[in-house]
Amino acid sequence: MTCQECRDQWSALLDAELSLMEIKASWAHLQSCPECCRYCCELVCLDAMVRCLDTPSVSERLGERLQEKWPPVMAPEQPWPAEGSAARPQLSRLGRL
Repeated sequence: MTCQECRDQWSALLDAELSLMEIKASWAHLQSCPECCRYCCELVCLDAMVRCLDTPSVSERLGERLQEKWPPVMAPEQPWPAEGSAARPQLSRLGRL
């Protein structure tokens, strides 16, 4: 596995989306490449820090204002979920790297 192939899989590795074979190949590369190993460790630390952050809540009024701005074809059929609702959109941890 090349450095680029390994880097292309880091986000999936952090999100536990790789097959066992892909995980083994990534680990083998990380054991033999100090630069990729160091960068992957930094990503793991960053991922852990982001997981500790509180998810910001969106006020009900913000949802109403956004709905007023959306063109009719994009307006949601349901009103914006109330604060504390389980249906609230969550922010992505890291997105795809």
